[in-house]
This record gives sequence, structure tokens and C-alpha cells, in this order.
Amino acid sequence: MTALERVIGVRALTLNAINIIVGASIFAVPAIVAGELGAAGWLAFLLCGLGMGLAMFCFAAAGSRVTAEGGLYAYAERAFGPFAGSLVGVMLWFPNGALATSAVCNLFADTLGQVWPAAAVGGGRVLSILLVYLVFATINVLGVKPGVRVSELLTAVKLTPLVLIVVLGMFAIHPANLRWTRMPSLAALGQMIILLNFTFQGSEGAITTSGEVRDPARAVPRSILLSLGSVTLLYLGLQVVAQGVLGAELPRHTAAPLAETAAAIVGDWGRRTIVVTALISILGYLAADTLSTPRAIYAQARGGLLPAGLAAVHPRFRTPYAAVITYALMATALALSGTFRTLAILSAAGSLTMYLIVCAAAAVLDRRDVRADREPIRLPGGVLIPILACVVIVALLSTLGRRELLATLLMVVIASLPYWIVRLRGGPRSL
Repeated sequence: MTALERVIGVRALTLNAINIIVGASIFAVPAIVAGELGAAGWLAFLLCGLGMGLAMFCFAAAGSRVTAEGGLYAYAERAFGPFAGSLVGVMLWFPNGALATSAVCNLFADTLGQVWPAAAVGGGRVLSILLVYLVFATINVLGVKPGVRVSELLTAVKLTPLVLIVVLGMFAIHPANLRWTRMPSLAALGQMIILLNFTFQGSEGAITTSGEVRDPARAVPRSILLSLGSVTLLYLGLQVVAQGVLGAELPRHTAAPLAETAAAIVGDWGRRTIVVTALISILGYLAADTLSTPRAIYAQARGGLLPAGLAAVHPRFRTPYAAVITYALMATALALSGTFRTLAILSAAGSLTMYLIVCAAAAVLDRRDVRADREPIRLPGGVLIPILACVVIVALLSTLGRRELLATLLMVVIASLPYWIVRLRGGPRSL
């Protein structure tokens, strides 16, 4: 079987992770958060970043011990066996991957509609979604290096205006707009943190490329922590600036709060710049996701948990082309059939369930002292961080409504089906 090529370094992996995390939702959620929490909205971003930090510490520790392709799938499989690996693998490429990318692609069509109205409705919407996945699937079939280069370029282009909003916006803040008028309830705070989890998730998707990363025991932990730390600071800055500049007007700009913030800071050309940046950001996310998530499908197929044909590697380009094409087709179908809010909530709930399993896996791998080819990361306090991460995740899941909880349970049941189907046919192979 043709092997994948290890060509991704720390820089490329970190930028790819940032590219996935900073997708489209940050261009919309500041208004939603302000509408629920007012000037205290930045607190939800901070708490979500800290909660994600606990989970990412667990992922980083596990990634320093297990370097097989598939990222979180490999960590869960090594700690708990094929069933847990299968469950996490499906959650990685379905709710965390396909549902998330299809939600973002819906936002792409809506945002493009502000420039080209026909793209937001009817045949124009279908065409724009089809073209996005066709282009990025083709790029990632032709080689991992072209996919990485496109992801790096789009990351740099989309981050520049966002950083400028934070820097320039600090001089346009009205301090009165940042005063709290009420303390948010725990229920409202929890709901917003779950929604923001969708905005923060992404590092786990990027590390599914670990089978193509140089020195993954070193590169994976560094990229996880660098990407999450950078994005948390950026998001906090954007929320504070948007609230400080627009104040009580922020919740009313649900379509493009950051564009309105930019317009208030530098004029109408700032609004147009942010609309273009949002389009580039969405495309960057979709490019990075199409590079990363299909590797989870490939890894599961290699382990015998999905049809063997999905583990096919192109003999010339050395890419998992069958997994890339399959994933693009699935994401296209979902994008054409759903809306952003519904897909985002389902994606976030499914991802939290996956995080719960992998955080527990990090504790097990630490206790067993599983090692790769270098000294692994030691979690401070031993299993304390995984335990805290699991407690936070369970607390967040408890804030879901009955409908969302039932949908999450249904996703878990569906995600377990591939394992049991294979088990009935003779049992999956271990990694």
C-alpha cells in the first residue's frame, strides 16, 4: 500500500489549525453573544477558551504519546480499544467535520450573497456550494503540499484585517459601553459557551493529518497550544472592541457585526474590507477542513472500521484521494440541506462528546506511560487536568435542551453503528 508523505511541520500545522478555528462564525457570534450577555460577552469567550484549553492540554499530551494517523481517533483507540476509536473517529469526521463544514458553507453562500445576491438563493446557492467543494477537493487530491500552501496563504490574508480591527479599535472604544449592567445567569452563560465551542473548535481537526507530520510527537502538542492561545487572544480582542465601539447597537447587527465595527472605526471601506475578509476566512476554513478531516476517514478505513476502498492512496500524489472525494460529497449534501444555526449546535454537541472521550483517554495514556519516539508531555497534576476537562464538558452538555440532548444521543448511537457492523463481520483490526 502506498504510504502517506510526512511533509507538514510545526508552522504549517499551527497555521492550518488557526485556519480551521477562525472560520466564519466569529464574523457573526459577537452580536449573538452581546444580545444574550451584554457587555459581559467577553466572559463567555474567556471561559470557553479556558475550557477548550483544558481539553487541548489533554490532546497535546496524548499527541506526544501516540503519533499514528487519525489524531483523536488514534488516541482513543490506543487508550480504550477499537470501539472507542471507532466512535471518536466517526464523531471526528461527521459532527466535528461534515456538519461543521456544511454549516460554514451555508454562511459562505449567505455572505457571498451580499456581493452577488444570486449566490444566496436557488441555483446560484447550489452552484456556489458545489464549486467550493469541487475546487478544494481537487487541490487536496493533487497533493498535501498544495493543500498546505493554500491553507497557509488564506490564513495570513484573513488574519491581517482582524488583527487590525483589534489594534485600531482599541483607540475607538467608549469605556461606558464596556460597563456591565447585569450579571449573566449560569444558564445563559453555559448556552453561549456551547455556541462558542463551535467557534473555537478546530485544532483537533488539524491534527488528523498527524500521519503526514514531521516529528509528530513534538509538532502536534506545539501546534495545538500555539493555535488555541493565539485564537483566544484574537477572539477576546474582537469581542471587547465590537462591544466597546458599538455598545448597545452591537446585538442589532446580527448579519455582520465585525463589518459594522470596522465601519465605525475607519469608515465604509472598512465594512467592505471585512465582508471580503469574511469570504476569504470561510474559504480558508473550508480549504483547511478539506485537507484535514478526510484523514480521519482514511485512518478508520485502514483500521478496518470503514470500507477498505476509503483507505486508497493515490500512487502519484500520495494523498488519501478516496477519503477526500467521499468527504467532499458528504459535506456538499449536508450544506445543501441544512441551516447554519441547526448544523452548528449539533456539531458543537457532538464535538463535546468526542472531547469527553479523548480527555479521558489522555489520562489513561499517561497512566500507562505510552510513548512514541521522544519524551512525552507530562500533564501537571497527573490526571487532574483530564478530570477537570471532563467535569467542564459534562457541565456544558447539561445545559443543552431536551431536543439537543436527544439529537446528541442519536448521533452517538449512529456513530457506533460502523463498529458493530464490522464486529458482526469478524471484528476490526487495531491500529
